[in-house]
Amino acid sequence: MVWQRVRAHCNNQKLLKGAVVLLGVSLLVFIVASSILFNYRRLNYSSRAQAPCGLCSCVCPSEKGMFPLASECGENDVKESRLDLLKEQLSLQVTVAKETLARTKASMGDAKKTSLRFSAEAEKCTAGVVACELGRERAEAGFVEECKLAALWEKRARERGWKDSNKVYLNR
Repeated sequence: MVWQRVRAHCNNQKLLKGAVVLLGVSLLVFIVASSILFNYRRLNYSSRAQAPCGLCSCVCPSEKGMFPLASECGENDVKESRLDLLKEQLSLQVTVAKETLARTKASMGDAKKTSLRFSAEAEKCTAGVVACELGRERAEAGFVEECKLAALWEKRARERGWKDSNKVYLNR
């Protein structure tokens, strides 16, 4: 009976450790995924917006005629600026992901330390419970033996003429 409780406690510790690891990984995935999704939505919104075109700094080829359209002339500049923004955004996401991972690792370390401390306390409690249970079983066995011995002495006394209407000891 005591060992069943000890086994159940060990299974609970494994379950707790697994839950903490799962929680940490889930938190990390949630933070990274939400950051990527937010930036993706922002990027799609900004690409749809019509920004006024400034002066083009490019030299447009005159393959399409003598007078190229302004939108054709500025396409390379827009692509390069979008590429720069994407690079900056990606580097920021990497930085945020690294910081989040560092915080998650620190939290996991703290959770492991706490779990180990509670495990040690639980092992002490389990050892105490086992010791108490063994002591109780020994005391109960001793009590049964004492009752048997008292009943034997009472029986011998009655055989030799002792009379008492109150029987004190019970046979077990």
